[in-house]
Amino acid sequence: MARKTLVINPQLCVGCHSCEVACKQVNKLPVGVFRIKIEKIGPYYDENGKLRLRFRVVCCVQCENPKCVEVCPTKALEKQETGVVTVNRDLCNGCGKCVEPCPLRAIWLNPETGKIEKCDVCVDKSE
Repeated sequence: MARKTLVINPQLCVGCHSCEVACKQVNKLPVGVFRIKIEKIGPYYDENGKLRLRFRVVCCVQCENPKCVEVCPTKALEKQETGVVTVNRDLCNGCGKCVEPCPLRAIWLNPETGKIEKCDVCVDKSE
């Protein structure tokens, strides 16, 4: 089966937040909760003294060996055969143990639902 992923070129990101807003709308996420987030880096001066501004896209990259899946005590996180790490919200108890081991900090706790949120490349919307 084909592996699914979200491809983002950070060199081309201009910080418009369109992907962030679209994701929040599609997934009905409250303020402060994300599945994809754009962070501003800078302004800063580069090695040539030129003022720069960059953006960092924070989003689950569907790790090969996801630590979040390993530490989830309820097995709410599962890596599918497509490579996508999904959340079973019926099993999620909102303990947040999966948040800390994520190397990208790409898992958020949704205070409205008490469950975690993370990018699943809209796998539920493409079926």
